[in-house]
Amino acid sequence: MTDTVIPNAHTIKVFFHDEIRRFSTSETSFHQFCAQIQSLLGIGSEFTIRYQDDEADWVTVKSDAELAYTFSQLPANRALKLRVAEKPVSEKVAVPHGTISPTISSEKPWKEMKKEVKLAKKEWKAEAKEWKTEAKLAKREWKAESKLAKIPKSLYVARFVKHVTVEDGSELSPGTSFLKTWRFRNEGIVAWPMNSVLLCVGKKADRLGCVESVLLERSVMPGEEIDVSVNMTAPSGGGSYTGYWKLADPSGRKFGPRVRVQIKVVDSSSSSSDEGNSGSWGEMLSQLESMGFNNKGLNVKLLVKTRGNMDKVIRKLLKPQEKMSGVTAKKLAAM
Repeated sequence: MTDTVIPNAHTIKVFFHDEIRRFSTSETSFHQFCAQIQSLLGIGSEFTIRYQDDEADWVTVKSDAELAYTFSQLPANRALKLRVAEKPVSEKVAVPHGTISPTISSEKPWKEMKKEVKLAKKEWKAEAKEWKTEAKLAKREWKAESKLAKIPKSLYVARFVKHVTVEDGSELSPGTSFLKTWRFRNEGIVAWPMNSVLLCVGKKADRLGCVESVLLERSVMPGEEIDVSVNMTAPSGGGSYTGYWKLADPSGRKFGPRVRVQIKVVDSSSSSSDEGNSGSWGEMLSQLESMGFNNKGLNVKLLVKTRGNMDKVIRKLLKPQEKMSGVTAKKLAAM
């Protein structure tokens, strides 16, 4: 047996004393609607009907027009909440002549009315909490969809492998031409397209006499490495110079890490007059090795830092051993 579907029916939720009743109706006549409620609750013909509006107020309904307006304001798929209350009945009691006749009323006690109000308030809070939860869930879903819809900055992934030529801090004479080469690796899952470039992203003064961009020779497949070279020229003035470069796709969108070239321009005339300079870099390194200083990396670092001053380099290399041996650098130089 299937349920009977009433066309254009409205769901009604009735609060009467401590009972809550629910039914459907398609009546638009206030008189017929009252008859339905009277039959449902088994009450007399004297009662009032109130509905809860969108401001949570209880509004009395007494006519066809008010009933039609109530149904028109009802949101789709929502039950109309009604409160039904019987009207008080007054009875006269025989009293002596000349005294005031008291009225006995069947009106609900104040505590019962307060209980109904409290119940309605509790129900309203529960619905408000449910609406708030639904709103939060919808907002969370919207944020998740928006995050998924964001387009990544670039499809291409690059990793810097190493400096192939001209390490950072290399010393060059003014006006010296050199070839700087970096090695990159495609760490993504998409091949770098043809016509990708290595783009200068530093100051114009730090391009070191080179072009603004260099075209990659070919497309680079995932997991493949490529060397990218740029012809440069050391500036004429002494000092430190740094240039920055970055890969970019044919549309100009940059990807991967920023790489650099860092050199020191040293005037040969001033460096030759420095105290303690003796011979070429190779000769100084060989001399240090013959003295027992075999850490070539440290030797180069100290020679660059002191601009080839052998006395300073020897003092720095011997400093950790002075306290243990008691032999100073001056004594060693005098031997």
